[in-house]
Amino acid sequence: MASELAVDPADAAKALEECDGNKSAAARWLGVSRNQLRYALGSVESDLVAGSTRLARQNQRLQDINRVERKTFREYGRCYTAIEDLEAEHIRLLSDYEFNDPPRAPHPETDAPVGVIQIADTHFNERVDLEHNQYGWETAAKRLRKHILRCMEMARHHGCKHVVIANTGDTINSDRRLDEIVANATNRSKACVLAVDLLQQAIREVAAEFDVTVVTVSGNESRLQQEVHWHPEVASDNFDWLVHNQLELLFRDDERVTFVASDPSETVLNVAGFNLLMIHGHGRVRPANTGKDVQQIIGNYLMRGTRVDYVIFGHVHEAHVGDRHARSGSLVGTNDYSEKRLNLTGRASQLFHVATPGEWIDTYRIDVQNAEAVEGYRIDTSFATYNTKAKKKAMQQPTVHKIVI
Repeated sequence: MASELAVDPADAAKALEECDGNKSAAARWLGVSRNQLRYALGSVESDLVAGSTRLARQNQRLQDINRVERKTFREYGRCYTAIEDLEAEHIRLLSDYEFNDPPRAPHPETDAPVGVIQIADTHFNERVDLEHNQYGWETAAKRLRKHILRCMEMARHHGCKHVVIANTGDTINSDRRLDEIVANATNRSKACVLAVDLLQQAIREVAAEFDVTVVTVSGNESRLQQEVHWHPEVASDNFDWLVHNQLELLFRDDERVTFVASDPSETVLNVAGFNLLMIHGHGRVRPANTGKDVQQIIGNYLMRGTRVDYVIFGHVHEAHVGDRHARSGSLVGTNDYSEKRLNLTGRASQLFHVATPGEWIDTYRIDVQNAEAVEGYRIDTSFATYNTKAKKKAMQQPTVHKIVI
């Protein structure tokens, strides 16, 4: 073994180079056997492999460092370019943009109570002709104004400087079902115009004396779709929201009136330091479990990080006031549905709330059943005429063919 390794590996490598890689010629050139040459070259190859591996690792490490540095530089260059482009775009936009004035605070007088005029379930366009209750456009105009005048009187009494007009839905009556088609005074396109006219008169009357904020949530009867939906995009497909947007357009230049854009289904409004939740009430609050359902709603909001102090709603057409909630009656009063389906015989009524900072929210029921003596808001009677052809069509019974055998 020692004789086989007697050949100097350096001499073996040089001989192999001189003989152009021919191992037999290199062995003869050195005067050794092929085995001696092979063992000598094996030692050289091991050293070369180890050296090559070491160099390869070093080279790979340098490549990795170089790649990371290049990547970092590219990302930095991209970020820098993006920031430059963003800054240039901002400068361009700022030079052309006309900034809006900030919205006014809902109740700038922090020590003054804030009044909340709740307008619930007006069902404009509905006709009721019962012995003990009649309702149509002229009655609606009288009852609405009676409600507004009483609320303004109470707002003055409490020293309110700011008043919120809270519409909790069902502004226009549904006409999807047969009995509703019969009961409606005109189609809902005209009804929408008349509803806007009545409500804009109410807002102007309140705004002549108080700062006003208008908030609306959608009800179930004013929906344009056949089914009730809860997603904001679908819930806004509703005549309540359409009326709200038209009113906002009318008052766009009136600094006394502010409109709040909110979730069409429900919204939380901070009034005099209290969080007031507005909903319509359908699918959320059952008449027989009102208190329990309200507590569940409050708990649900609390789990989402929002404290709700008081909940106002309508839908059932009968007033009910509790410690943490208030359900308004309707402007309509008793109709066939409430009497025969819900077994409720009530009166036309609305609610007025007063939020006093540091105290609580007081709620007053405003009875508007008897409003014949009130000078109502003006309406275009040509829009309120009843479509007799539609009535006759709706009242038609299916023909029964008698077969004689």
